[in-house]
Amino acid sequence: MASSSNHHSFPKYPYPSKFEVEDYVPIILFVANYFEWKQPMLDFIQSRGVVGFINGTLEAPPEKVTISVADAGGEIEIEIENEDYKSWKRSDDLVRGWIITTLDLDIRLHVIQYKTAREVWTALEKMCDPSQALYQQAVPIKLETIADHHSQRDIENPTDCFISSVVDVPQIKHIREKKLLHHQALELVKRLCTEVVKSNILRAPQIFVIPLHQAISFGIREIVEEILKSDPNAINLRTMEDQTVFQYAIMCRSESVFNLIYQLEDYSHALLSSRDMSSNNALHLAGFLGPMQQLKVSAAGPALQVQRELQWFKEVEKFARPRDKERKNILEMTPAEMFTDTHKELVKEGERWMKDTATSCTIVAALIATVVFAAAITVPGGNNNENGHPIFFKQKPFIIFGISDALALFSSIASVLMFLSILTSRYAEEDFLYALPNRLIIGLVSLFVSILSTMIAFGATLYLVFGDNAAWILIPIVALACLPATLFVALQFPLLKEMIKSTYGPGIFGKQGDDLLL
Repeated sequence: MASSSNHHSFPKYPYPSKFEVEDYVPIILFVANYFEWKQPMLDFIQSRGVVGFINGTLEAPPEKVTISVADAGGEIEIEIENEDYKSWKRSDDLVRGWIITTLDLDIRLHVIQYKTAREVWTALEKMCDPSQALYQQAVPIKLETIADHHSQRDIENPTDCFISSVVDVPQIKHIREKKLLHHQALELVKRLCTEVVKSNILRAPQIFVIPLHQAISFGIREIVEEILKSDPNAINLRTMEDQTVFQYAIMCRSESVFNLIYQLEDYSHALLSSRDMSSNNALHLAGFLGPMQQLKVSAAGPALQVQRELQWFKEVEKFARPRDKERKNILEMTPAEMFTDTHKELVKEGERWMKDTATSCTIVAALIATVVFAAAITVPGGNNNENGHPIFFKQKPFIIFGISDALALFSSIASVLMFLSILTSRYAEEDFLYALPNRLIIGLVSLFVSILSTMIAFGATLYLVFGDNAAWILIPIVALACLPATLFVALQFPLLKEMIKSTYGPGIFGKQGDDLLL
């Protein structure tokens, strides 16, 4: 089917049958070499002018057409075979034959049932291409929804499921079911890995290559760990760019998988020092900008995204040999130069975000400082004309007013200074790791303290002037005073919490198990 001795061209549907596909695509497709096979095959099909049969631009015409034929009683309509369809089918069969001819027998058996070239091409993409999102996402979803027995709950809508879990089922049982499903999924992975190794130990790495890379891209540490335990040779599997398992984890910014490197004894330096097709070592790859979708999920705002990228670079640098830090890749760039070049736009966005945040907060802090300073001079109730002391000097609410007003003034001034230091920073890459986040955290905490203290001072003033020793008036005062502080916490606390966790927290890297992988 790959070739034919007859040659006839149709204007609409080319039929370049005189070409032998084996002369142009000498590669037999296995699962592991999909990208090596795909490009020459695609080039061959494009050069013959029949790429429309695999990308869908040359759709199949109707198999039959209706024509009118004169009859004794008038005209009648009859269906006949469509010559255009016959021409299209002939050319499509030729392209399909080219593809089928270059497939390994195992893969051929999986796609032979597809009748058109486009169907075969799409099936191969779903089977062999790790970048196909739908295929990738089916792996974690299927694993996490495996149960011993099928139930109606498996297919009910999310709303009913949520109501059932909250109302009908105790939360502890819901958590137990979740953990049970996770355990069952892990058991399935273990058994699959065991069966693969038992069935064909020589081809096990070839079978594992796609699941391994998909698990890395999704950050599913358990699957990667089970594959490496089942077949230690899988540690030597590489991507099409000749990257090792942990180098690919760095490219995908999959910290849970990268942390498995702590469970290796002697292989970590060798795996990270290895160079890919572009002469990049692991530190070069850490210098590349991570996937933006991953960055947006893991860090809020450009400044925290730069911080996360710096944390990745510093962590990989711990495992790098001294000479790896100075090695140059195919672009004649060291890892540090690569990081600077690929992150310059993100650093500019982080600088802009920091300045905008600091400017807005500076205005609020300066306004609070002005108000509380004026309040300290003109105390509530006025002063005694005889000795100049405040009239409410000996009352407890006045003491509360004085303390909270002073605290508001000092904290607002400290906040202003912190935000000014952010505005005048040099915004070097290293500053985003600790210096700038530290200043922003201190500034936001100081601003919150100043807002809270101002509300307390204002509440004490209202009680002194209008309270007349009536305790009930404290209730509306406290309720209203809590409103601004609550709004600030609701709007800014998520950012502040993430910054504190990212800057002072335990971090995303570290040993996650005591078992040695190899």
